Amino acid sequence: MVPPDTVLSDLREAWRRTLTDDLLGLYVHGSLVAGDFDMNRSDLDLLAVLARDPDGKLLGVLAELHADLDRRHPLWAGRIEVEYVSLDAVRLVPAGTT
Repeated sequence: MVPPDTVLSDLREAWRRTLTDDLLGLYVHGSLVAGDFDMNRSDLDLLAVLARDPDGKLLGVLAELHADLDRRHPLWAGRIEVEYVSLDAVRLVPAGTT
């Protein structure tokens, strides 16, 4: 199985080509950072912070990006979970909440 860092690198490169200046930050969370990641069952959980709220057009582009990633890494298909949010949305979360 392709290791998670390879899949994340591939995803980062796809985002770089697709999102250009819209991607402000990328954060990994969940089992990969908590220490109980299992390559055979765990998801890759990410938070992508964007310069603006994702609209229908961008969501369509991202759906294609993820479908292509699933084709290239079939053992990870359905196991890469990304939440796309704007920086404004992140700023609305009260400090100290998780």
